[in-house]
Amino acid sequence: RLDYLADQAQKLAKKLEEVALFQQNIRQEQERWLESQQIAEQERRRQMEEWAKQFAKFAEKMEEYSSLMELYAQQYEKNRRIAEQTAKLQESITATEREVLELVRVAEERMRKDWDAYREETERRWKNQEMVLEENRNRQEVKNREFLARFEALEESLRSLREEISSLRKAQEEGLKKALLAIQEFLAATMGG
Repeated sequence: RLDYLADQAQKLAKKLEEVALFQQNIRQEQERWLESQQIAEQERRRQMEEWAKQFAKFAEKMEEYSSLMELYAQQYEKNRRIAEQTAKLQESITATEREVLELVRVAEERMRKDWDAYREETERRWKNQEMVLEENRNRQEVKNREFLARFEALEESLRSLREEISSLRKAQEEGLKKALLAIQEFLAATMGG
């Protein structure tokens, strides 16, 4: 009977050792699991912080893009107004040029008619006044010189006016080219930036 009890005691001690080992294994597993959970939590927090940083950068980029688009819209509107004003100015210059050319044409036609009428009247008088032909002839030469001087002065004025109109048109074309070049440079700088 003592042997039996001793044998049972050994078995019980062995069982207790196994239970203790099992408990130790469980504790180790629990510790490893807790450690892995802590690592996972740290990784999750790190990932969340990284996402937060990326989102902040994205929000900053979006704000920068929004400001850039607003600037682009303002510049586009400004350029549109400039182009509209330039077109109106071009129309005004063209209309003024047409009016001036019409005035020149009417003036030339009137002068030509006056000259023809004056010449016809002079010729008629010459035929009727052969006695004073020399006097009238001298008088006519003076008038012809005066009229020619007036006509040449008018021609000079008309030539200067045409040159001014041509210069104004060239200046307008240069202005349009510069405005378009400025728009292209701004768009290139904007899209490139």
